[in-house]
Amino acid sequence: MSLLSWIRNYSNGDTASQNRARAARANARSGDYMLVVQWVVENTDFMPLELTGYDDVLRQEESRYQTARRTGGGFSPMFRPGHKNKLLEYRSDILRKISHVAGTDELVMKGFLRADQTLFCIFVGSRDRTQNYKMLKPYWFLSPGETENGFKAVPVNMINTKK
Repeated sequence: MSLLSWIRNYSNGDTASQNRARAARANARSGDYMLVVQWVVENTDFMPLELTGYDDVLRQEESRYQTARRTGGGFSPMFRPGHKNKLLEYRSDILRKISHVAGTDELVMKGFLRADQTLFCIFVGSRDRTQNYKMLKPYWFLSPGETENGFKAVPVNMINTKK
């Protein structure tokens, strides 16, 4: 590989060392992902939002608004005050993460809702053919007084195999 192609690959995040580091971070974050999923199962009646990209987050809120207008029902925004601005701050990083998903990899982008149907976290990641996470990153939308750990639940009904 020539120096020029290595530099091009490096700037695109396509070197073996970067891919290994990305996979190691994803492996470390997958536990947090499972704890967030457990919290959602225990505390809300909503399934995680299946998102196809950055713009899909905004389309979901627009869809809520149009449905409320059509039915005459109340509109519940997807974002708490100031959180939509946070999404705009995350935009370039989210788009960069999505651009790392290549070839046979699968984009995994899930939005998690509080009990009041507002978004508190988006996980962006990719899986390889064997369904292992190659990349996984959370983007949090927290109000004052909330913490990431407040949205993570450890499963309590587990079988204890240790004696």
